[in-house]
Amino acid sequence: MGADLILTSLPHCQLTDERKVKIREAVEGVPDKEVLAFNSDFRCVELSDEKDPSSLSEEEHDKELAKEVREDILEACLEILRDADEPRDTSTIRFPGMKYDVLISGGMSWGDMPTDSCGLFARCESFAPIWGLLQAFAEEDFKCQ
Repeated sequence: MGADLILTSLPHCQLTDERKVKIREAVEGVPDKEVLAFNSDFRCVELSDEKDPSSLSEEEHDKELAKEVREDILEACLEILRDADEPRDTSTIRFPGMKYDVLISGGMSWGDMPTDSCGLFARCESFAPIWGLLQAFAEEDFKCQ
């Protein structure tokens, strides 16, 4: 058995203070139930060690976990966009007909993430509110080129 190719991507847009606020609002506006479903399907984040799960009711546990998942998504998204032009393990592409640029990272993997940036992408790329908003921002940027 050999290594597999893993590619990750996100719409590439300029990160402004106004856009940071909109990204935060989009993530915080998603109901806990949807955030927990995303976590179950894509992330599998556990409650941090700072919280003792046995001291929380199921409702409190879910609320705290949803909060931590949101923070994780935001942290990864903002780090990717803030550093998009610096890492050597990312690149920007645009295929014919596309109306925006896409930031990509990837490589061969033996079961782990092939690049540090892939790990960041994986933390937020499948979260629909992020993708849609970043795509809208990237399309705005593309029009200005």
